[in-house]
Amino acid sequence: MPGITVRGGVRLGSFVYYLIDATSTDVALWRTDGTSVGTEQIAIIADASPRLENGFALSQLVAFGTNLAFVLDSDAHGEEVWVSEGSQATTQVLKDIIPGTVSSSPTGLVAVGNDLFFSALESGVGRVLWMSDGTPTNTVAVQAPGDVLGKNPEDLYSDGQKVYFSAVDAEGFNREPWVSDGTAAGTFLLKDLDGGITSSFPNDFRSVAGEVLFDSNVDNYQTDATSIGTVPNTADIVLLNDAAFFRSKQYAVGRVPNFGVELVTRDGVDENTTLVADLATGTADYSPESFGLANNLLFFRALNRLQVLTDLETIDSVTVTSSSSSAASFELRFGTTWSAVNVYAVCHDLASPITPTAQDIVAGRINASDMADSVATLSDHTLINSRVTLTCAGLPTQASQYKVYAVFENAEAVGPLSETFSPGDAVVRTAPQITSVALINASASQLNFTANVTRAEGTSSLRLYYVCDSTDSNPSSANVYNGEVSDGVDAAYARSVNILSSAFNNNQAQVSMFCPVESASTYRVHVITDETALDDNSLSAVFTSAPANSLGEIGSLSFSSSSENTLFASVSSIRAISDTIDLYWVCNATEPAQPPSANDIKAGRIDGTNPASASDSLLSISTTGSKTLACDSLNHSKACFVYAVFEETSQANLFSEQRDWNFSDWRTAPFASGLQVSNVQAREIDFAGTVDFAAETDGVRIYWICDESAAVPTGLQIVNRRNASNSIADYSGYFSLPFTSAAEAQNTAFAFTCETLDPGTQYYAHSVAKKDSFHSSNVLQQSPTSSAAATIATIGSITQNGMDEFSLQLEVDSVATSASNINMYAICVDNGSNVEPSATDIKAGRLDDTTLADGFGQSLNQSVASNILEIDCTIGSPDGPQAFDVYAVIEEIDGEERRFSDIYSDTLAAWRSAPQAEIVESTTNEAGDLLADLRIESAAQTADLRVHFICSTSDEVPSAEDILAGNITTDKPAEIYLTRDLFSYASSYAAALQNLSCGIPLAGTTYRLYAVVDDLGFGGDSYQTVPASGSKEIVAEIEEDFCFPVSLANGAVLVCL
Repeated sequence: MPGITVRGGVRLGSFVYYLIDATSTDVALWRTDGTSVGTEQIAIIADASPRLENGFALSQLVAFGTNLAFVLDSDAHGEEVWVSEGSQATTQVLKDIIPGTVSSSPTGLVAVGNDLFFSALESGVGRVLWMSDGTPTNTVAVQAPGDVLGKNPEDLYSDGQKVYFSAVDAEGFNREPWVSDGTAAGTFLLKDLDGGITSSFPNDFRSVAGEVLFDSNVDNYQTDATSIGTVPNTADIVLLNDAAFFRSKQYAVGRVPNFGVELVTRDGVDENTTLVADLATGTADYSPESFGLANNLLFFRALNRLQVLTDLETIDSVTVTSSSSSAASFELRFGTTWSAVNVYAVCHDLASPITPTAQDIVAGRINASDMADSVATLSDHTLINSRVTLTCAGLPTQASQYKVYAVFENAEAVGPLSETFSPGDAVVRTAPQITSVALINASASQLNFTANVTRAEGTSSLRLYYVCDSTDSNPSSANVYNGEVSDGVDAAYARSVNILSSAFNNNQAQVSMFCPVESASTYRVHVITDETALDDNSLSAVFTSAPANSLGEIGSLSFSSSSENTLFASVSSIRAISDTIDLYWVCNATEPAQPPSANDIKAGRIDGTNPASASDSLLSISTTGSKTLACDSLNHSKACFVYAVFEETSQANLFSEQRDWNFSDWRTAPFASGLQVSNVQAREIDFAGTVDFAAETDGVRIYWICDESAAVPTGLQIVNRRNASNSIADYSGYFSLPFTSAAEAQNTAFAFTCETLDPGTQYYAHSVAKKDSFHSSNVLQQSPTSSAAATIATIGSITQNGMDEFSLQLEVDSVATSASNINMYAICVDNGSNVEPSATDIKAGRLDDTTLADGFGQSLNQSVASNILEIDCTIGSPDGPQAFDVYAVIEEIDGEERRFSDIYSDTLAAWRSAPQAEIVESTTNEAGDLLADLRIESAAQTADLRVHFICSTSDEVPSAEDILAGNITTDKPAEIYLTRDLFSYASSYAAALQNLSCGIPLAGTTYRLYAVVDDLGFGGDSYQTVPASGSKEIVAEIEEDFCFPVSLANGAVLVCL
């Protein structure tokens, strides 16, 4: 391009980089991959130009690590080293060594590995050696021990490991060869070649066949980077440069005495270095340069024309075609005009430093006395396509490299041997080796193994083949390759996998394998490898693993039942290696972060340290049949996570595959508790309690019974409505709580009522909870919550069995009470009062808090052993016969808490006090009869009355009972005894007086009159207890006749004398 100068050119990665003077003031960094599309500018450096020296621009580019380095003279920094990683953003000054526009004038940029070395000025010191890893921080001046500097370094040269250069001492004298690896300890003067302060001026450092050579004013030298190894090059031929490796020989350019600069061959530095030919006759220099290889020919430039070097009797290459664990087959390609050859080859340890001669190879040796590891020969072989295949058998080490040395001769005529083929590195190798196979883990359905594979250096494209089988077969490598355990018999499982090169570290790789298996079975895995890059199979020897057992398994589990504290499950379909096992299980109320291990389960733990909620075991049991697992002592109303495993009884620590069951239905039963009495009546009792149930329970059913039996039934008996003796309970029932949310429920209230009970009877209530779903019918609370209460006592009936004017005698029948002893209270209230006294009022003899009852009675501490009890209702201030309403209650006094019965009331019966008679007046009539006028009073509803009346002259006062018997006293009849029946006596206060006669009295006598009224309509005693009484004095009159009354059965007659 006109006006544009292209400088430099260095390869970094897949691009070649170079600098272009973009303008008079700018420099551009470009790169190319050899295509138009791939050629692009990547950075522009403004106000800069290549460093000029003697008018020429020095634009050297050096690649180190991932960086490019070059020297520019910029307005801002002067002459400094710049770096770039291939982008505008990474293109910058490496380090402004002398800050500002003053230049450090770097020169001699060379790369040593990933580091850059160069010569540059340091302020106050002078020109010294610098090193950089591409960052400003790590761009430093290289120090020598004791800060002794090799100053003003020049002729910097890198052999890839170290940097070689010439430098002067601190005073500026004695320029000698130096070496540095970038460290203080590794930077030193190689040797003072001229001694004293005189300089040897070393120059032209170069690397030829692994040695660093340089010239000086003293001599030609070679060095191994040590002082002692820096010695004169005494060989006749002085090597100037490497040329090429061609047809098993190293070609170089050397100065040959008496011949000039010619093409030479060599086996090592100054060893077996020979002149190829005097290509420029005499001492003239042939000066070959610009070497290249093409079409099995060596091209170079010499004497201003293109030259070519060929030698037809050669072995051009060795290619591995196949290998096994102890053999390697390889193909030799010839460069010869011979049609039939005898071929000789030896294979030997890569580490051996010995190179056999052609005669050694023919004899199968590596030197005059030592045999090669393996020998391969081929006699009188007719060449086809200039190729033959040989095999080195019996190689001692698997997965190893071997050097191949070969030579051939004309089989048709005696002549010289061909050029010896002796490579600089290994060209054949034995097959990769399976060094070990290990069982990593096992389950009931799969075994996992790893195979350790060792390969030889240079091996690529490996594939691993393996078969798994439960037989004791010993398959060959070919069997394994074909997926068989023996010829024609397929393995239970066969597979192959590629082994990537990235899997190897130091030619060692570990490959994972798996085998699908049946549970509780013993398997072996047989493994080989094949190097698929080779033309033919390269199968390793078979490596057979030790027997490996797949785990036994617990095939089936079904939920049996659960109570509030225990969960039962049934295990069956057990597959084990032995006939007996030890079965272990744990149950936990919460799901652990990780399932417990087999050893944890055996130890009753849920993890390495924490015990499970419950655990148990069955030891030395048969694998046949069904087994029941029980988890006891669990918390009620909780989900339960169950983990089970078994151990082979005959093989300790050989566990089955762990089984876990953590379904939502696996939970302990809901739990009813806290049953209490909330209300008691004569024929029903109300109970209340709470129930807990696990999260996601889809319904709970509460069952209960009430029964006179105090014995506690089981949960199942309660569900079946039976008491502890398995008889039908007196009363029972159930109800369902609604479906719940996902949350766990605690203290959910429930209530029920036991009805149609017997009054005054002790009842025992028992309740349990059950999961209310069809498939969880056995999730049942077994220990019920219980409570007890007696129904309220009742008075069955009360009848009036007696009365007088002061009280009503009552007979109480059919008292229903659970107590042994009671107090009984009754009040009598004027009929029709329509009152509602409480039990407390009745006990206090009141109608209410302020009003006393007309009558009150109590009977304390009575035994209820008798069916009939009696109580009197005493009228406080009787106001004549009266009809009453009766209210009664009993009080149970057995326990600390006294309870009243239901109130008994009767406002319809004819409750009344006894009728009463009053003698209003006693007189005599015209006939002389002594008469008594009686007023009779009776309570309402009284029907028939009988009046008992006696007249007596005795001073003795009869009782009501005497009067009823017609006596003055028990044994003394009254002189006159009369009765009168008053039927249908409807009025309480009769308008008319009843007139009764004592007959004709005796003159001069005082008569005493007594009357008692009896209620004929009442079945018991019903008379007034205080008789009505009166008296009458009869004045005597003397007459002719003396008359006196005589009592008769139906009255009295007057007898006159």
